Amino acid sequence: MAERWNEEYRKGAHWETGKPSSHMRHFVKYLKPGCRILDAGCGSGNNSIFLSEAGHAVTGIDISSVAISKAREESKRRGLKIQFDVGDLNDLPYRNEEFDATYCGYTLHHTNLSASLAGLARVLASSGVLYVIMFQTIKYKDSAKYDVHFSSEEITSVMSRYFQVIKEPVYDEYNEVDEHGEHYHKRMVVVLKKNIRL
Repeated sequence: MAERWNEEYRKGAHWETGKPSSHMRHFVKYLKPGCRILDAGCGSGNNSIFLSEAGHAVTGIDISSVAISKAREESKRRGLKIQFDVGDLNDLPYRNEEFDATYCGYTLHHTNLSASLAGLARVLASSGVLYVIMFQTIKYKDSAKYDVHFSSEEITSVMSRYFQVIKEPVYDEYNEVDEHGEHYHKRMVVVLKKNIRL
């Protein structure tokens, strides 16, 4: 898995725009000043940098060592103190309740949902917020190599073990073409809060 993403970042991934995600303007509404934030699947660090410059204490983690090298270099260039770690969302290396909020953009569908969501809940403080953007479905026209599909019931079942919904899921669908070919996406955006019973 790591080598796939390392290759993407070596070539220059199409999502490396140098700008934070448009979802940042929604995510920050859930933050208090000086939050401890985990950027889970941070890639080359655009969102981590945005959040750090906004005054938050940010840790970014990604499975791609190439992406993390890029993130560290840009963070250093800007004089920011961001912790960037190479790691797997299925086995997070952080302490219990280490973060106040987590942003997880476009990564959960590449993980073991149960393991990654359990870990994200573990490292969130009580009632901490998890902002998720994930693909429920990715369907390539000419190859199934990178296809993904989760049923709504499967996603809801796993999320409800660890979180309660504070903003109902929003779905959209679209087609695009990348270096692997034409494909269809069904995307989900949902905001969750850690279950207080955990």
